[in-house]
Amino acid sequence: MVISSEKPFDQYLLAEYQNVAEAHFRSIAAISSFFRYYLLIMALPVTLVSLLIGLFSIAGISLPVTSIALSFVVISFIISIMGFLVMLYVINLRMDVVLYARTANGIRKHFYDLAPLDLDSKLRTRVLPQSASLPSYLEKSYFGPVILTFAFFDTSYLVASLILPLLANSPGGISLQGIPWWVWTIGGIFFSAHLVAYYSYSRHREFAYLKSFILGVDIDGVLNLHRQQFSTFLEKLSGKVIDSDKISALPVRDAGLGVTRDDEHLVFNEPQYWVDMPAIADASEELDRLRNQFKPKVYIFTHRPWPDPEIKGQTEFVQRWRKAALESLEKLERGSDSGKVGLRTRARTEISRLRVKLSGRRYGLRLIDVITECWLVSNKIKFDKLIVERSSDDVSDPRGHFRNRFYISRQKSIRFFVEDDLEKANKLSYTCDVVFLYDQPYNASNQLPSNVIRVKSWYEIYQSLKKFS
Repeated sequence: MVISSEKPFDQYLLAEYQNVAEAHFRSIAAISSFFRYYLLIMALPVTLVSLLIGLFSIAGISLPVTSIALSFVVISFIISIMGFLVMLYVINLRMDVVLYARTANGIRKHFYDLAPLDLDSKLRTRVLPQSASLPSYLEKSYFGPVILTFAFFDTSYLVASLILPLLANSPGGISLQGIPWWVWTIGGIFFSAHLVAYYSYSRHREFAYLKSFILGVDIDGVLNLHRQQFSTFLEKLSGKVIDSDKISALPVRDAGLGVTRDDEHLVFNEPQYWVDMPAIADASEELDRLRNQFKPKVYIFTHRPWPDPEIKGQTEFVQRWRKAALESLEKLERGSDSGKVGLRTRARTEISRLRVKLSGRRYGLRLIDVITECWLVSNKIKFDKLIVERSSDDVSDPRGHFRNRFYISRQKSIRFFVEDDLEKANKLSYTCDVVFLYDQPYNASNQLPSNVIRVKSWYEIYQSLKKFS
């Protein structure tokens, strides 16, 4: 079927189809080449040993059986291990071939859907599949014989490397009945390892590869009402009054509202600002609903470098933060009806209380971390992991290896992310499948990547996940 199109997206798909087809054939050629070389390597040791024995016999030189056996033992063992590793590589190549075939099927379906043909004509003319779930990664009848071939030769060489020392030390030779049971056991385990490896790789590709169902969630501006909280505490601590809806840039000092850097630090260094932070009304309920329905892992991210290092040495100031952290733990212990996430059990609370008192020392906890986790649990926001980013929270360069949301999104293949920072959302769009940009006055933009979706509530996030899951 010849396809042409004037639409840019269709032209892109055609180009992608060509690239996928080329990669598909290259992978098939690579598998064939590797398999030929593998069979050649399998036959090489026996040929070389036979040739050496023949040459030394012609020359009248008698080779000790022990030396021949020992050399063959080492070579056989190395080849058996190398054969297993080569098989793993060939399996991955085959999995890529299947992935390319599935991609081509999906593109093919797109153009069949556009074709002005009735269903009967499409079914009669179509030969290749158009299902993105075919072919299967676990190909028992097609690729299974290849795995069995690897398993047979690799196991044969391994068993030979175990038998030959016995043969060399046995004056009467050795029969199959005389081979120890442990040799057969090791051989059986090694043979089975080939089949298990193929099955495991197939399941990984089918259910885990590029499909990690992790939802990354920012805290400030996504789970809490930090603009309103900032306005409230700014007025309380400095007397300045601003409209929270007019905070059109972050940091707030760039919003043109007369807020200075010292004002920001005055607010953020106040522990009660974080302790009493109001939560977004539907965040806990909707997050809990999507956790129950879609079963994602939820990773919570936040960057909170407070209290300010410049004033950590002030005893009274540190005592206020420590007191706030301890009160958060006590409040959580008295009123928590939670189960297993966060600082939940009494034993862990006691350990955390002790580590709070040691804050600033080697085994102490960062006070903002304790307050943040207690806030999440107190507001019934369930999560699997909390990551409080330290420095360089804006760096997305993979060469930096900074432990921030960008690095962890790549490392854990985070599929979805909820973010309120426009710049971070754009960077995350290169890593995550979908980034939900929680609508705020400071992230207004009409130009967003195609996989960045602006949302106004957690209910919209839930509705979108229903489509993507």
